[in-house]
Formats: sequence, C-alpha cells, structure tokens
Amino acid sequence: MTGSELLEVLEEQRKQSLKLLRLAYIGRADEPDDELYAGLIHGMGIEDDIAIAWLLACWKIQRENRALGDSPTPAPKDDKATPRQLDYIKKLAGEKGYAPPDEPLTKAQAGEIIDSMMSGSYDPDKWRVPF
Repeated sequence: MTGSELLEVLEEQRKQSLKLLRLAYIGRADEPDDELYAGLIHGMGIEDDIAIAWLLACWKIQRENRALGDSPTPAPKDDKATPRQLDYIKKLAGEKGYAPPDEPLTKAQAGEIIDSMMSGSYDPDKWRVPF
C-alpha cells in the first residue's frame, strides 16, 4: 500500500467515524459532553478548534430539532442498533474489560453505551436484562 493509498483509507475512516459520532451525539437521551466529543474529534487528527466548535453547534441544533420532531428524518426511539454500532460496542468492551450489554438495543441506547464506555462511566449492570 502506498502512502497516498493509506491517506485515502485514513480519510475514509475519519469520515465514517465522524458520522458515527454525529449519530451518537444527536441520539443521546441526556445532554452530550462537548469536551468529550471535541477530544474524540481531536484524536482523529482534526485540530481546528473553531471548525470543531461549529460542528458541535450543528449537531446540537440537529439534536434539538430531532427532539422537537422537526427533523425531516427523526430517529425512532425503537430503531434497532446497527450492526456497526454493536460491533463497536463489543470492540470497546473487549478493549476496556467491560461486560458487553445484553441485546437487543436501540440506536439511542447504543450511542449512550458507546459514549459511556469511551468516557469510562459505563455501568454494565444498567444494561443487563434480568432473567
């Protein structure tokens, strides 16, 4: 793989990661932590603080409009988590030594779990289904 091919792959990964972060941000049940999200964006090699602030402001507006039902494509509360979200949760759980949550999960729940795993506040008991 050449250097330019690697850069293309990295850029595609960055775009996909930003899309996932956006979904996690606007799908959260509670108020997102902008510092956490800014740090994650910095970790992807995006260093322009003004651009990051604008991006978070846009996501905040999208989140508020979704909550008001004004979004042209609102995310249903019972919309199932995507396979990509579930794979990422399993990856994070393995890396951080967490017990993975019980399934099925909604997209919003998956976003909340991903955020809590990345911030270190994940509580596996919250996501256990009692039998």
